Amino acid sequence: MSAFSAAAAGVRFVDISAEGFADRAYRLHYNDAQHRNDTFAAWGTALGFAAAALLLPRGAPAYPWAVAGGAAAGSAAGVAAHMLTRPAEMRYPNKALHELLRTD
Repeated sequence: MSAFSAAAAGVRFVDISAEGFADRAYRLHYNDAQHRNDTFAAWGTALGFAAAALLLPRGAPAYPWAVAGGAAAGSAAGVAAHMLTRPAEMRYPNKALHELLRTD
């Protein structure tokens, strides 16, 4: 699936202008929810990697892949933890869109 995801992202990025990339980067840089998500994912990755490295039997041929899988699972768990514990003010996925659709 990762090769498919990369291809799909590549196709989508072809349609985005340089201004679109700059706008997206600006929005991500100043988005507190995205910073929190990234922090949770990074900590989850580190904890998943460490847990897999310490708990799985060493010396197996697939050990490096298993440790990488532990890191990936930790990253997913970190994102899930962010989603489950995020504050109420971070619940709107796109505040800019919310502002455009206001009727007042």
